[in-house]
Amino acid sequence: MSNRTQMRKKIVIIGLVLLVVGIALFYGGGVLGVKGLSASPTFKELKTGEWNSTAVVVSSGELLVLTSSTNQTYLVHSSDIGVVSKSNVKNYEINGTETTTGGVTTLEFTSITPGNYNIVAFGSKAPSVTLIKNSINSLLLELLPLIIGGVLGFVGFIVLIVGLVLRKKQLPPNQEMTY
Repeated sequence: MSNRTQMRKKIVIIGLVLLVVGIALFYGGGVLGVKGLSASPTFKELKTGEWNSTAVVVSSGELLVLTSSTNQTYLVHSSDIGVVSKSNVKNYEINGTETTTGGVTTLEFTSITPGNYNIVAFGSKAPSVTLIKNSINSLLLELLPLIIGGVLGFVGFIVLIVGLVLRKKQLPPNQEMTY
């Protein structure tokens, strides 16, 4: 076996290893990173059609994301919970970035003041809410395997293709040499 063929095999093996490790890190980082952060708060019906969650404690520099099955979900400071009603909730809600896609509402709070908050929702039944609360630095750290896995997988794919495409260099025919 020639040196060129051995080198080609080594490049293909390195590419495969990088690709497999990259896919494993990407998948593991995505599943563990996101699932490890989310929680579902419990709701209690205070008044007919008004649902209130357990307190959500927010520390300095934390990111808070609420995903709800209803677009009538609000975040209010715990000190205001006794006066909030469906008619005045807009006066007490904490403003965040809201997006609604396919009946699911997402509220994102990136610069929220530290303190205790409650999630208030209105409807005939308790809403299905997922809460992600973490500091932006911790979030990046926990999703680091996802980022590294994506990069390693991409590099592994490129190295694998390079190893498969390399061919033996064709020499010009020489009448005097026999092969």
